[in-house]
Amino acid sequence: MIFFNLERSQRIAFAFGAALLCLVSGGWWLVQTFHTDHAPFWVTGYLPAYRHNGREIPFLVDADYRVLTHLAHASVIPRADGSLDIDSNSLHPDSQQAALQAANHHDLPLLLVVTGTYEQFMPALQAEVRPQFIANLLQLLDSGYDGIDIDMEPV
Repeated sequence: MIFFNLERSQRIAFAFGAALLCLVSGGWWLVQTFHTDHAPFWVTGYLPAYRHNGREIPFLVDADYRVLTHLAHASVIPRADGSLDIDSNSLHPDSQQAALQAANHHDLPLLLVVTGTYEQFMPALQAEVRPQFIANLLQLLDSGYDGIDIDMEPV
């Protein structure tokens, strides 16, 4: 991909130019570019569960969704025993339902964000715990998510 072969300053200039073009053209060029079978890159909208109440997602409007290629719903945190903490970031069923409805309404794939520090992830990735961790992720994916976004920090 040409974009990734550019120097950092050129990538920033390209991104700024694309954002400006999006604002000027109402986003149509960007939407057409991203919503093809061979989209050059993703533009992900981040839906933090702790910022909405399960009934609405107040910080995104229809115009925001038009420039996105994916939605990422945040987040669950891995526990040492392979279970998933959905409480710390309020990723409860009503929040999941609101995110799924938004993704379906705007025809966008929805990713489940699994977030945490290196120290939080490592116990769940140990050989004796990993199968349970994966089984728990797959079970949560079955509720309608299209994929997983792993956000291990700092990496």
